[in-house]
Amino acid sequence: MWHGSPSLAVNDYVRVRRDGSDSVWVVTGAGGSTSDDATGFLLLAGQSGGQSANGGTGNGDDLTLNSTSHATKGDVLIQTGGGNTGIGTTSPQRVLHISADGGIVRFSDNTATSLQEVNAYFEFFQGDNTARAGWFGFGSSSNEDMSFVNQGTAGVIDLWTNTTLRATLDEDGNLGLGSSTKPSANGGKVLYFGDNTADPTMGANTAGVYGKDVSGTVELFGVDEAGNATQLTSHNFELFDPDPSAEYPWSFYAENKFIGKRIGVDMFKLARLVERLSGEQIIYLEDLDPAEVLDWDTVERQKKAAEDARRKAVADEAGEDWEPYEAKRKPSWMRALRVG
Repeated sequence: MWHGSPSLAVNDYVRVRRDGSDSVWVVTGAGGSTSDDATGFLLLAGQSGGQSANGGTGNGDDLTLNSTSHATKGDVLIQTGGGNTGIGTTSPQRVLHISADGGIVRFSDNTATSLQEVNAYFEFFQGDNTARAGWFGFGSSSNEDMSFVNQGTAGVIDLWTNTTLRATLDEDGNLGLGSSTKPSANGGKVLYFGDNTADPTMGANTAGVYGKDVSGTVELFGVDEAGNATQLTSHNFELFDPDPSAEYPWSFYAENKFIGKRIGVDMFKLARLVERLSGEQIIYLEDLDPAEVLDWDTVERQKKAAEDARRKAVADEAGEDWEPYEAKRKPSWMRALRVG
């Protein structure tokens, strides 16, 4: 029921209230009159100082917002012109800022009847719908696999703790721990390690694998719970100098801080002595195809170019200075043998 003659113009507001009965509504306020205060009512054209809307006044009442009453729904658009949206906060710091304690966001697959059927994930796009850059979550309703996907052709997945890069899965499938300097050639399924600088003391019921610099070259080590740190790459010559006449020197090296000892064994010399004593051949050597032979200095120049570019990019993004990579000299035992 209308009381009076309704006449609304642009930017008018409408006040709707119950008139003391169960069936009568009263509509008042037109022409933007300041004498009819809109406080407590929602003015669609906006009010000075902002507005608040409540869905109800009782305990547990809800506020439901739909795009249309039609069965085919449209979209509900929020802050299409910019600005931040806050949930649980009156001072949002990002486009969407949620402030709460405990579980904050939940994604549910409302058609799944088992964990295997859950298909719910985050997506990251170029523009609104130009191209998907990546996603993470449960991307299939036929398994229970959780995926982290970077769809960029040169994209990596980095893991950081305490503001420090800890692990990198690169676009070729290599996984680096403590380093993002991927193999300079032929890398595709390589697990590689940065310089750990020291032998770790392992925790209960654990053993580990790590990289450590030995005479200017990072070598691969394994360590057990008992503190036996053994070099897995067999070229540690800290305790002896290999025979320059040996075609391919290699060693066994290990150390243990609990017993205060380390050991180095000249494995090439040992094998040759066994050959002489037994009359049996146990060492078999063959030259590589010349096309497969690498030049140390050329590879180091390639490493330097790639590493300098990476360090500069990281430093530029952080607005910091960066130190150029220092190319390494060929190991002394290689220089003595004049190995290419």
